[in-house]
Amino acid sequence: MRRLPSSLSRWKIRRITVGAIAVCLAYAPRAWAVAVVIEVGDEAEAVVDSRLARRLIQLELADVDLPPSVGDHAQHSQSEVVFVRLLRVEDQLRVELWARGQPSGERKLDVSGTEQYQARRAALASAELVRRLRETRILERQRYLKRHLRSANLPAAPAGYTLRLRGGVSLGAQTIYWPRPGALLVGPRGEIWVRSEAGLGLGIFAGSYASATTSSPRLWTEVGLKPSVSLAWSDNADIVFGTTVSAAVVDPGSSFTPVSAPESRQTWGARAAAQIDVQWWFGRRAALSFGPEAGIHLRDIAFESATKANRHHTFGGLWLGLGVRAVLEQ
Repeated sequence: MRRLPSSLSRWKIRRITVGAIAVCLAYAPRAWAVAVVIEVGDEAEAVVDSRLARRLIQLELADVDLPPSVGDHAQHSQSEVVFVRLLRVEDQLRVELWARGQPSGERKLDVSGTEQYQARRAALASAELVRRLRETRILERQRYLKRHLRSANLPAAPAGYTLRLRGGVSLGAQTIYWPRPGALLVGPRGEIWVRSEAGLGLGIFAGSYASATTSSPRLWTEVGLKPSVSLAWSDNADIVFGTTVSAAVVDPGSSFTPVSAPESRQTWGARAAAQIDVQWWFGRRAALSFGPEAGIHLRDIAFESATKANRHHTFGGLWLGLGVRAVLEQ
């Protein structure tokens, strides 16, 4: 085995390694780090190990990325200073979080156990408050972009903004009406969708609709795609404009026979539509969606009545729909 030259002694190798790591860290992309200042009140000193609390709080917040608030457009630094205060209020230890000079949340802990135990609980409560603040700011930035991305007077984008995709599911009831044969179908419809913060979305939906009139096929089962764009109407409501294209398997039932395939009990259809939905949000993740749709058949389907000879029903032309759905966002 060849030995290393004397010029590459162990201490030099260590210096080279440490220098390489320092260079990598210096040029690596920086996250939105959090610098924390901790204040322990005089009365809290009696129930919590302040030295341990400071160390644990620093460790808990070291891996939390806190994006700047939407209004901080002039901020050039990628670090923010937050303040954590530990105060004793009667028989409780209060953990307060302050950011940008404003209170940003608090937790109250029962005074029980050793001083070291209280220090650990205070550190965990501080981390929970900062993570809540992080989630709040992310949602604020999303709402900001949804409202102003298409505005002609758009100010500077939030610092450090990156595009994120949101996903969710919806499930509800759908009605479809064909004026020409006077047919009405009703049934469940579900959708899986993703949407960017700019409001552009794409969904995959499926529905199965049963006959509600004697002139309707027994069952219409379809799958399709739905490109859409979402616009903020108010703080709690969005308007979603979408188009749908779907293909279906049609079961006419025992009363009808497909003219194009009389030997088969099933046929296929296709349709396209334009859709407008109003989404009313309850909290951050759940909404009620409802709205009309209208479209045309891409393939007309002719049925022959099994009870009356030479009597045909044709599904084609224009059709109307109305849907109500519950929406859950991940």
